[in-house]
Amino acid sequence: MKSGLAVSATGAAAPPFSYLVAGFGFGSKATADEVVALVEDCLREMDARGAQLAAIATLRRKDGPLARAVAERLGVVLHLMDEDELAADVPTPSAIVWESIGTMSVAEAAAAAFGDLRLAKRKSAHATCALALVPHSSSSALMASSMLVTSRAGA
Repeated sequence: MKSGLAVSATGAAAPPFSYLVAGFGFGSKATADEVVALVEDCLREMDARGAQLAAIATLRRKDGPLARAVAERLGVVLHLMDEDELAADVPTPSAIVWESIGTMSVAEAAAAAFGDLRLAKRKSAHATCALALVPHSSSSALMASSMLVTSRAGA
């Protein structure tokens, strides 16, 4: 390991004090416990020392008690995204997601919208999660936009 760098399980280095965004998707049978556990498992797998989870992101139509509970329990901001924002090329596209919402990914595409995808999609029984490293140049924009989403979350 190089001095001052956190190295993920895949060997990708994260600069210290970096921010991560967890993109996630979930089915109707998912629970907040399941999604939170999956996100935490992904963070452990990536071995994200020196990086802090700053936000979670998912499809806007998934907004509701579960998505908001996940954000609250993780202590981060929830970003809600439209289908057209989830158009990124991803390493593990899903035909099921394509048939359901017209995009090839939720978790990976939502994470990749904020930065460099560092952990490809991982699955639990009813949820998916992927992690992206947010460039330092974008971290202030991430936090500024997060204030807007946070203020709507309580509305």
